[in-house]
Amino acid sequence: MLGQHFMHNAGAPYKFVVKTETFALENSAPVISEALNLIKQRANLMMDCDFNEILSVAYMEGQKMDVASSVIRLILVP
Repeated sequence: MLGQHFMHNAGAPYKFVVKTETFALENSAPVISEALNLIKQRANLMMDCDFNEILSVAYMEGQKMDVASSVIRLILVP
């Protein structure tokens, strides 16, 4: 399947329609770890939580990602 986006996953394998390679967090670029640490710090200001991966996705103008999980939809969509 051909996807029209750019994707990088670090940490736990991500289950997605388009198969993507997953890289260990320890072997990722420093910016990936820094972004994950910032997300953890900010999220923990609101609730106690931990993250096991960071999925970076870039789309061209006019494209979007649909939310597949009803659990994620409850968290992300107001």
